[in-house]
Amino acid sequence: MKRILSRKWAAGLIVGLAACVAIPLSVGAATPTLQFNGSTTVAPIIQQTEPGFETLYSGGVDVLVAATGSGTGLNTILQGRGTPWVPNPLCDIAMASRPVKASDDAGTGTSGQSDPWSKLGWKGNVSQDNGWKIARDGVCMVVYDNPSTSDALDGITCIKTSQIKAIYEAQAGICSLTWQSLDATWPNANVIPHMRITTSGTRETLYEKCPFDAAKEVTTFSSLQNCDGDPDVDYPRHDGNPEMAAAINSGANQGAMGYVGIGFLGDPAYPNIRALQVQDDTHTPPANGGVCTTPTKQSCLNGTYALARDLFLYTTQLGYYNPNNTYIPRFLRYIYSDAGQDAVEAKGFVRIDEGRWNVDAKGITNVTDVAQLALHWGENTKTTYPLDSGNLPAPAAGVPGWARYDCNADGQVNVSDVAQIALHWGQP
Repeated sequence: MKRILSRKWAAGLIVGLAACVAIPLSVGAATPTLQFNGSTTVAPIIQQTEPGFETLYSGGVDVLVAATGSGTGLNTILQGRGTPWVPNPLCDIAMASRPVKASDDAGTGTSGQSDPWSKLGWKGNVSQDNGWKIARDGVCMVVYDNPSTSDALDGITCIKTSQIKAIYEAQAGICSLTWQSLDATWPNANVIPHMRITTSGTRETLYEKCPFDAAKEVTTFSSLQNCDGDPDVDYPRHDGNPEMAAAINSGANQGAMGYVGIGFLGDPAYPNIRALQVQDDTHTPPANGGVCTTPTKQSCLNGTYALARDLFLYTTQLGYYNPNNTYIPRFLRYIYSDAGQDAVEAKGFVRIDEGRWNVDAKGITNVTDVAQLALHWGENTKTTYPLDSGNLPAPAAGVPGWARYDCNADGQVNVSDVAQIALHWGQP
């Protein structure tokens, strides 16, 4: 059985139960619970995996998904209590569309640990930097486009990262900003930037990739509400990707632009959103040589799309090895199986087991991929990157870990992986 919580409902649950004492799951519990909290981008993937994951285990598991935003999910899993620290009982696995950072769980003072990586418990492990990378994605800049009508922004096909920056940093100038002021060939329509809640990982990816000043974006948001002389909120921050996509899809403001994960493109619920190409003109060297690039699975996988990113799951080491809930490591094995990666693909995101022989994810299989193997030579991916906790059921055939350098997915980095690279030499 699967239950899905809205951000507001889940936030109320977290506040109301924050003082509760964690009660271990009893051995005889009828339905074990696996609680996910965080990214609205990752949430659809987890929801897609639930039926297949449940069928693997007798008795089933109740998957509870709270789509609250990456920042909320990470802070929830980091807000344990006591010394030694114990995990927050309200979150087994955090979903995030960005990596954990030093400011996550800042100043809670309840863990006895000095940084979020120590609180997670994987200090010195790959998880310290990357968590569990489960998919690739791209932040897509979207506008209204009804295929049956002529729309205000039909003439705009590609936007520069500097133009995205100018829009979200416009501050008081947002009320007079037009598309034509950004490019003389564009329509003379007012720019209406839609924005996400401040805990959104997608929002953070956007302001880090373009890059723009998050504080100026806050001022732009406030100024936008007063453009009509009325301080009431006309354009609220959207809780998640679905709300953002729905707002643009409505066509209520045809000069509007928003941003969503690539998995929301082509969704029949949002037939009237169109993704713009993105041209990187703010980095040296620029992504993809600075040419306009369409967000596709391939451009997100190899990083030629300027707003490409990874999607993550995070759990604590204590939670991972918690004998009262072995479904945490079981799920982290499952998401790398064929079935788990099929769920990634089914929701429109980019599976990471594609092209495992392209180790450095640069798009071409060559000598640089062999160099990456040398850095991890002899490692056992099942022990170096723990995906086992006792005698767990074996996952379906597929990727045993998040380590791309285990090219043949046998759990060991050795000459057999070099052989796999050789078989695909020069391939994209």
